[in-house]
Amino acid sequence: MVLVVGVIFLGVAVGLHHQDRPYDNGVTTNGTVTAFTSSTDSSNRIRYERAISFTVPGNRSVTIRDVEGRGYRQPVVGEKVDISYRAGEPGEAKVVPPPSAYQAWMTPLFAALSLGLVLTGLIGVLGPALRRRAARRAAHG
Repeated sequence: MVLVVGVIFLGVAVGLHHQDRPYDNGVTTNGTVTAFTSSTDSSNRIRYERAISFTVPGNRSVTIRDVEGRGYRQPVVGEKVDISYRAGEPGEAKVVPPPSAYQAWMTPLFAALSLGLVLTGLIGVLGPALRRRAARRAAHG
């Protein structure tokens, strides 16, 4: 069980690491918040979704929705944000937030915790088998 939890945590650590990073071999550009909508969540808190526009080669304008919402802070129309997209797929762009203190410690924490759990799980699974094997070898001389 510990091994399974460790593998799950390792997946979370990898996800946290890649979540807010630009796409590998992607294009990074500046976008502008052009509009936003608001909705109320189940806790009656207002949640915002931004419309962000940016220009791709060929002087074509693309607008995406920041569906992750980035929290409950009201967006500012005209705010500049970093955008990353894969060449040929600008409609699948994502916002790349500035580095945060949260990321600086959360990803390594999850990675260390998950590796500790994986190692503990492996020792728990492999330890008894290795002891039995050593006992058989000792019994056979």
